[in-house]
Amino acid sequence: MATLDTNVVVRLVVEDDPEQSRLAEAAWRSALEEDGAFLSKVVLVETSWVLRTAYRFDAQTIASTLTRLLSVDGVKIEDEDEVRRALA
Repeated sequence: MATLDTNVVVRLVVEDDPEQSRLAEAAWRSALEEDGAFLSKVVLVETSWVLRTAYRFDAQTIASTLTRLLSVDGVKIEDEDEVRRALA
């Protein structure tokens, strides 16, 4: 299972740099096609912070965006119940 970092997740969401976004999507797809993608709580918190501070996403948009990512088949989340409660 591939552990993805904050940079990959942010690039997947904002798609603000074509080359970096292409690489992030390739890493995401590769992980999902192999054994899956692991997202730690730290990565999710950092992603939320970046989306809020750098990209001015509101709380609802961040929660719905992360919820969609976490709902993809093959994605494993650290402390999934806790994370899903926090996003709700």
